[in-house]
Amino acid sequence: MITLKITILMAFIAVLQSAILNFYPLFGKHTIDFICITVVFLSLKYGWRRGGYAGILGGFFEDSFSSAVLGCNAFSYGIVALFTGIVSTVLYREHLSTRMMMVFAGSLVVYGINMVFQLLLTSGVTFSTSEVFQSAILNTAISPFVFYVIEKIRID
Repeated sequence: MITLKITILMAFIAVLQSAILNFYPLFGKHTIDFICITVVFLSLKYGWRRGGYAGILGGFFEDSFSSAVLGCNAFSYGIVALFTGIVSTVLYREHLSTRMMMVFAGSLVVYGINMVFQLLLTSGVTFSTSEVFQSAILNTAISPFVFYVIEKIRID
């Protein structure tokens, strides 16, 4: 039942992010990466297996709904879930600063992996490092509100 709820949640977030929110960026070119925030939350709360499932599934949905290379986002969100799930065993997971720190680090990892994929598979990178840090800070700032909404959904 939890797997079905995670699947529906990730499909909804991927459609929301890819089809609607990419056309309404905040502060210029920056969009909020709800999939990354959700993957970090699920990895901290339920461990790397459920977080990894959500990350790979959410990345696959995002790759399917956008013009990204198929598998790039699935790989990067899966890595973020694995990293967050492993690190969460030694951190105090319930504190807001820990969650926000993991969202910031996860956002940097996602953008870093996307930069590598763009360099390897296309003609160049379409965003700069300052945009990466600005987007990571925006994701970190919005994450407490997203965490609150996901907690109210009650996946378990």
